[in-house]
Amino acid sequence: MMRENHISLATYHEPRITPLFSLCIVTLLTFFYGRKIEYFTQKFCGKIMRKIVSSLIISISIIIFNVSAFAGGWTPRKNGGYAKLWLRWQAADGFLDGHHGAAHKFEAIGNYNELFLNAYLEYGLLDRLTAVAFWPFLTNYFMSDVNDFSYTGTGDPSLGLRLGLVQRKWVLSVQVLGTLPIANSDLRHPFFNTETGAFLGELRVGAGTWDVEPRVQTGIGWKSGHLGGEIGYRFRTDGFHTVFSGRAEAGYRIFRPLYGIVRIVRVRPVGSTTAPLDDSPTGIGNGTKYFGFSVELDWQRGEHFSLGLVGEGATSYSRQAGGPVFNVYGAWKW
Repeated sequence: MMRENHISLATYHEPRITPLFSLCIVTLLTFFYGRKIEYFTQKFCGKIMRKIVSSLIISISIIIFNVSAFAGGWTPRKNGGYAKLWLRWQAADGFLDGHHGAAHKFEAIGNYNELFLNAYLEYGLLDRLTAVAFWPFLTNYFMSDVNDFSYTGTGDPSLGLRLGLVQRKWVLSVQVLGTLPIANSDLRHPFFNTETGAFLGELRVGAGTWDVEPRVQTGIGWKSGHLGGEIGYRFRTDGFHTVFSGRAEAGYRIFRPLYGIVRIVRVRPVGSTTAPLDDSPTGIGNGTKYFGFSVELDWQRGEHFSLGLVGEGATSYSRQAGGPVFNVYGAWKW
């Protein structure tokens, strides 16, 4: 879940909302909208208890972990920039299919893991014009039990430009990203329910589509905190759904070297499609959707370098595996 560009809006300013407030917001969202988040809540809890337990799980994860999820509307000065290298790990044991209503089920698929090494770069071509690049250059997928399978390859890189329309305390930018289909889109490995043996779908590691995604990004920063958000539409070839995404975040300087950020994101297909819908634990393909969150702790180790720890989850999703996602990163600013 949440395979987005991992960069903090706080990169370019000294931004705060209290951790308790952010915690309460995400906990309430989870309570009212959460379902099928953790496998044991599905197997052992009733409907009401499942929501309560899910809320507690996510509340605890917010305290312990942290996340970053998208590039904000701030732009570096000419020849300035930001680079980030991070390791992403997802651990899951279930898959949520694309059906609706009572047929929308959490399926046991055994242990499922993803391990990615990702790179992100911003470079100021001009004071308000920034080149952006993102590439999951090393991707690993592992399945166990009857679905025993592993694959190592590379993901699809994205390249684009961001134009800063307003760059004051309040910022407004437009960005366009293009994604190149270099990941292995021919791989379609069947996977099954480990309890019933029923066929569930095919694991995919590349969609094989050319994507173009315009985004509008905005934010406001002050001495100890910031707020930001963006909306985007990803247009895809080969008859795939257009994908809408909306994101919002709040950041807070907990103390001098430590900055915390809470984000929420909504991704869903819109319009019609002529391509078949995909059921893949990777979430790569046509028709995937989710409402997710991330929490980040950024530890500044110097004027130009920081280390971070990130946790991600989702309160609702379909056509992908379910389980927590953790990231560790190093980031440089110049």
